Amino acid sequence: MKVIKNFLYNSGYQLLILMVPLLSTPYIARVIGTHGVGIYSYTYSVTQYFVIIASLGLSMFGSREIAYVRNDDSKRSSVLWGVIALQISLAIIVTIIFYLTVGIFAKYHLYFLIQGGQILYVATDISWYFVGLEDFRTVVVRNTLIKFSGLGLIFWLVKSPADLGTYMLILVGTSVLGNLTLWPFLHKTVVAPWHVNWNNPLRFLRPALVLFIPQIAIQVYLVLNKIMLGNMINVTASGIYDYSDRIIRTILAVVTSVGTVLLPHLAAAYSKNQLSLINKYFTKAVEAVAFLACPLAFGLAAIAPQFVLWFLGSNFVSAGPIVRIMTPLIVVLAYSSLFGSTLISINQNWGYNLSVIVGCLVNVIVNLFMIPLLGIEGAALSTIISETSVFVVQLIWLKRKHIPISSLEKIWKYMLMGLIMGVCVFGISALLSNSFTSILLEVAVGALLYILGGLLLKFPIFIDARALIVSRRKSH
Repeated sequence: MKVIKNFLYNSGYQLLILMVPLLSTPYIARVIGTHGVGIYSYTYSVTQYFVIIASLGLSMFGSREIAYVRNDDSKRSSVLWGVIALQISLAIIVTIIFYLTVGIFAKYHLYFLIQGGQILYVATDISWYFVGLEDFRTVVVRNTLIKFSGLGLIFWLVKSPADLGTYMLILVGTSVLGNLTLWPFLHKTVVAPWHVNWNNPLRFLRPALVLFIPQIAIQVYLVLNKIMLGNMINVTASGIYDYSDRIIRTILAVVTSVGTVLLPHLAAAYSKNQLSLINKYFTKAVEAVAFLACPLAFGLAAIAPQFVLWFLGSNFVSAGPIVRIMTPLIVVLAYSSLFGSTLISINQNWGYNLSVIVGCLVNVIVNLFMIPLLGIEGAALSTIISETSVFVVQLIWLKRKHIPISSLEKIWKYMLMGLIMGVCVFGISALLSNSFTSILLEVAVGALLYILGGLLLKFPIFIDARALIVSRRKSH
């Protein structure tokens, strides 16, 4: 039951991180316009390279290490303060390098200066500590008010394309403030830094670097498409791709929460050498991902053009087909997130590293051919190909480590019902007008069809849920 509760909290947290950009997207798309959105996307993407260097993989490393020692106050405090010291030191160094380097981008100098605040976000981020403790509630509750305050500021202060800098300041500022609200909660669970044996924080540098390699690779194929589109075509193309990608990843946030929640559970089980428990968690997670990802992918594919036109407006009508092309990413990325979390939890860092390095290389190579040939569609296809290569490498590595990947054979029911639902929703969408009410009706009908079909096909996850409910009733 704790896993389910943490999943709900983490889903909320991941959605919350994207909530302000998503809820403000229709407004910003119309007020700032495609050119302004393109500038934001381009400057954000370039800044992310500095952000990833500052983070050094410490977030994922920190969560895992905290999960390993969460029952020992002294060791837990030592890990926390050591990682924080390293995190802040790196952020200071990278900030100096960033502001010395940003001068070369004279055209968007002011916007780069604002985007540099993202590095401060890295320096103040301690959400990884609460993830390691499986205390997702604190993170979600503390950030909710800050994020929605930021949303209000956007609607209040951003009124024209000239307010693009204000929009950036609001996003950066609320992110940092959200991090700072978590710090007062540390005193409840950790020993003060002056009472802790730090054992030299630099000892974390080498193991964190192992996780830093894939973070660089991931960042390359997350933002490279936008930068290459901006350079090879124009910033407007970069903005259209960015908004298409943002829609996919916002929907995906719910599904990838499975892997995030599972990481501390698997890490704790691995530290106790409980292999059977690891296999049990993994098998259930595979089914949970299929249950969520399949209807989301097929459903979005069915309504993508209509949804994008309503959501972003007529200026972004070309993003509709791009979103439809990219919908397979919902399934592929959901499983690569789960597999990646599993590999890190069981200390198979090099398997994880290899997968994302392969994905990065594939992305760069395919982009060089696909973007000149097909433009934005080429960038979308390149992303699908590269992410699929990540999935395949991780799958092979997990099989070598005797993780029960045969559980993937059970997801055919979810795929079949997702496909049937998608075809039905596509047919309905062709008959209805393009409005919020029509989209809401299509989503409701699709959800109902999927659940009823799941009951007929006897989804394994429904059987497990029923057994859980019965056992809890008996215990009470």
